[in-house]
Amino acid sequence: MVSSDRWKTAQRYEQDYWDRVATEVEAQGQDRLGGYRWRRDQLVRMLAEAGAPEVSDGSARVLEVGSGPVGVIGFFPGVHKVAVDPLEHFYSGRPLLVASRSPDVSYRTGSGEALPVKDGCYDLAIIENCIDHCQDMDAVMLGIRRALKPGGYLY
Repeated sequence: MVSSDRWKTAQRYEQDYWDRVATEVEAQGQDRLGGYRWRRDQLVRMLAEAGAPEVSDGSARVLEVGSGPVGVIGFFPGVHKVAVDPLEHFYSGRPLLVASRSPDVSYRTGSGEALPVKDGCYDLAIIENCIDHCQDMDAVMLGIRRALKPGGYLY
């Protein structure tokens, strides 16, 4: 478990990072966020190799924990997509970051430790590049387990 002070410091660092990215996006255009497409392609390939192509065919309910301002979920196929991040209140205030988002994703303020989602309704949960920002990893994993359907996938 991470101390509250360390978690708050990590959140400030993350906010500063995305503030710099937003400034770059404003200066260079949205190509700065193209890495999300590459990560989506990698995820789709890995799911197919794992024998779970149905999770990436556009019919899945997908949750991304610690999505950042856009998240791979914005480029991932799914019928119902939810992104949760504790800094959503900050991201939603940056117009060019918001403009980079997919309109079919519901972006919510929240933490992995207390996911603001229904139990047992997601086929896939994505959690990448945020484990080091979690305050209580055990609580995050329990929350993801709660949110996933039986037999759901975790990436």
